Amino acid sequence: MMDTITYNDQNNRTYTYEIACLKGGDVLTTRPLWEEVFCEDSPAFTEYYFQKKARHNTTFICRLLSTPLPGEIVSMVHLTPYEITIEGNTYPSFYIVGVATKESHRHRGLMAALLNQAFKYAESMYCPFVFLMPANPAIYKPFGFSYVYSRPQYDVPRLIRQKEVYINSFPLGDVHIHCLENTASDTELERLSTFACHALKEQFDYYLTRTPAYYETLLAELASQKGCIFVFTLKGKVEGYFLYTEEENTPFIQELLFSRRLSSCLQDLCSRLSYHPASHKGTALCKSDIMLTHFPIEQPEKKPIIMAKNLNSSQHDNELSAASHSVSHSPFSDDYVNYLLHHNGCINEIV
Repeated sequence: MMDTITYNDQNNRTYTYEIACLKGGDVLTTRPLWEEVFCEDSPAFTEYYFQKKARHNTTFICRLLSTPLPGEIVSMVHLTPYEITIEGNTYPSFYIVGVATKESHRHRGLMAALLNQAFKYAESMYCPFVFLMPANPAIYKPFGFSYVYSRPQYDVPRLIRQKEVYINSFPLGDVHIHCLENTASDTELERLSTFACHALKEQFDYYLTRTPAYYETLLAELASQKGCIFVFTLKGKVEGYFLYTEEENTPFIQELLFSRRLSSCLQDLCSRLSYHPASHKGTALCKSDIMLTHFPIEQPEKKPIIMAKNLNSSQHDNELSAASHSVSHSPFSDDYVNYLLHHNGCINEIV
């Protein structure tokens, strides 16, 4: 037991809650609350989440100790571990997800208590900041969260109706586009990871660190949302990909990552067609069947999706300094929220 919370309602009934930290298989006990609060999630997605992701989380819960249902989990906050690379340095961080309280136990201070426990835990793991994708940003602003990342929006190409395509008339040479669904070979996962690490380092100041395991899990997540990865290769070399899903049965592109070489070629094609992103209304490229059919077209607007909160611990600063005279920079010493907001980054819509 970490702590307890006592609440008296307007009828003078007393409720007592235990705050606890769950890890591993114990996290799976939060599934009933998840299914109750996030009822809009498809059964396929919920099954994926609790089969593939949940047991890797650190989860803080409030468990009811008093009647009528002692032992019931009524509030939760999940921390999913990620690594973020910032200007070549890799930092641990947590993506906060599954923030939920059973309706009959809301407005009792449970969520605030859990979030504060989550912040303390993230500090203890030397995370300089935590981040989340809010359903309602007003909930998180009082806790010090602010928007740091806006996701590009794309027109979805007709390519999604096909599983494999060859373009023989592309300026860079023959292009092979193929769809990865559900699973991929170790070789394919390694190729994706190698490409992403190079392209992200070359094009962005910060990004989620990508590994073959990251893409293996990502494929399972996309499959649960009727999605997949479309991979673009030239002469056997990966030059780009985009992540496709369906949100409420609407085609949607979560992320696009092309090499500078491929991006430059596409920009040149757009320029020849007198295409100007700032004035694009979805009809300017009708002359180019290749562009409309095979390549997502970025829209002028971006959508804010990721909020972050700095963590700051003077105690950890002192611990680091005492531990080694070679420590010249604490992970807590920078304003990372301000940095992420004003630099070029890539954070996929993750769970």
